[in-house]
Amino acid sequence: ATPTIEINPDAKHQEEHAGPVPMSLLEMASSSCTGGFAGEYPCQGIDFMSRVPLSSFTGSPLSASNLWGYVDLDDNREYAIIGLRNGTGVVDITDPVNPVIVGHIAGVSSQWREVKVYQFWNTSMNRWDGYAYITTEGSGGGIQIIDLTQLPASVSLAGTWTGVSTSHTDHVSNINYSTNASNNPNFPPILYISGSNRGGLRFVSLANPTNLTEIGFWTGTYSHDTYAHVFTDARANQCAPGHNPCEVVFSFAGTPGLKIIDVTNKSAPVTLSTFTYPQLGYTHSGWISSDGNYIYLHDELDEQNFGVNGRIYTIDITNLTAPFVSNIYSTGNAAIDHNGYTIGNKFYYSNYTRGIGILDVTNPNAPVELSYFDTFPTNNNVGFN
Repeated sequence: ATPTIEINPDAKHQEEHAGPVPMSLLEMASSSCTGGFAGEYPCQGIDFMSRVPLSSFTGSPLSASNLWGYVDLDDNREYAIIGLRNGTGVVDITDPVNPVIVGHIAGVSSQWREVKVYQFWNTSMNRWDGYAYITTEGSGGGIQIIDLTQLPASVSLAGTWTGVSTSHTDHVSNINYSTNASNNPNFPPILYISGSNRGGLRFVSLANPTNLTEIGFWTGTYSHDTYAHVFTDARANQCAPGHNPCEVVFSFAGTPGLKIIDVTNKSAPVTLSTFTYPQLGYTHSGWISSDGNYIYLHDELDEQNFGVNGRIYTIDITNLTAPFVSNIYSTGNAAIDHNGYTIGNKFYYSNYTRGIGILDVTNPNAPVELSYFDTFPTNNNVGFN
């Protein structure tokens, strides 16, 4: 199918450089959050541990974009895997005050590179194995597969899947996102690829983690980001006949809004509903609540287009065919919210000019800010800094 062309606001994230650099190139010593500051960073309840400058990575890349966490279940060492303009960096953060760059995997030049990880038990080797899957909007980049099995000593490129040339982001379904390991024996992990040159969503099997196979696709609209979930309650009856339990992808499609898609049958996905809302700027991303009844949704352009403060939408999905906005949380500042993740009763979300915020979402319709750490102390304005 012909790809749907969509303006990608993320592409602006390196266009604006207003104000001074937030910090000198020298790494700053760890600092507790005291009196509203950790060093020069405004904060509440979050301490500053360390910083790894871009200049420390191979080739001194001009920018970085997405990152993902990985805890190796063989030894419980923790890593941050970060998309850089010139490839992917792997940083050992087991000791967060003294991070160590383990390696760098070169890639085509692109300001956008996104990371997800899959970890599984290797019976023949009697160990856990892990691989990172890297998307990029750089032409010809494909999906790089980074071998994490030799950590903490080194990383290497296990291969590149050329089923797509470019793509914006990816999502691994049916895993525990704290361990990146499979958590549903009836539904294998699937790599969902968004924003590729082939359009829509691509469904890729991870049955052989280093030899990927596309097993389906959906091309109703452009997809910018996704979240996949298996429903085993009465909502499965809203899916196609016989799909109980039902695997559903929430596709954050930009200007078309939110698409809710039954992907239980990978060769015949079914669109269950399309959701839009007032002052829709760009439906960017989202994550499900711990009870599975809500989606926390980020709009990347409502601040810029409508002059509002940052807003996080709580979407009631108790009816997959008729979702609705049950709450709008205002961040109280103009910074653009970008991505968010649920862990228990907390929601962690990133902002361009304000850094990280953490909300108590014990009541999903009444979030309360617990803490924040402002990684861009220059301002909290509407900008892609």
